[in-house]
Amino acid sequence: MGILGDIVLPVLRLDLSKLPDQPKVRDAEVKEIDIDHSTAYRFGEKYVFLAAQAAIAQTALSWRDYNRMDFREDSDGKIYFLEANPLPGLNPTTSDFPKMARLAGLSHEVTVNTVLLEAIKRYRNNNYFSERFSDARIDYLREFVSPVEHLGFFTATIPSKGTESGAYRLAKVKK
Repeated sequence: MGILGDIVLPVLRLDLSKLPDQPKVRDAEVKEIDIDHSTAYRFGEKYVFLAAQAAIAQTALSWRDYNRMDFREDSDGKIYFLEANPLPGLNPTTSDFPKMARLAGLSHEVTVNTVLLEAIKRYRNNNYFSERFSDARIDYLREFVSPVEHLGFFTATIPSKGTESGAYRLAKVKK
């Protein structure tokens, strides 16, 4: 589950039983091959539940800008929280977060620029940094992240006090 600003990216699903040798754990060796075997989790009740849990955790941990949280579903459908990653990898070919962003229709360039813009929005009200982040500079950067506003979103939103808009938006998978 990836969060970029106030956007919950499409959930990346990996069925380990479909990988060669059916590993039980996603270790470094498995990560080398699994990115090609991952798919988007279908939107539904569990998707909204996972998004809500990630949003609650992000707010509770006072995280900003972007992060990734990992969950695991057992054969009975029970969901377990595995890990919270406040600085997930951004490697365009091997990292999970960029793949989630691509599923939503964001290029790597737009994803990285959006992370930067989120940080700038957070620091611009700090007197120490305010001169560096003038409105003109922020408007210039917004040009590079404009595709974010053209994403498809589900009607479900998750309320939050930790986002600028007051809610997390759930991005659709771009077809």
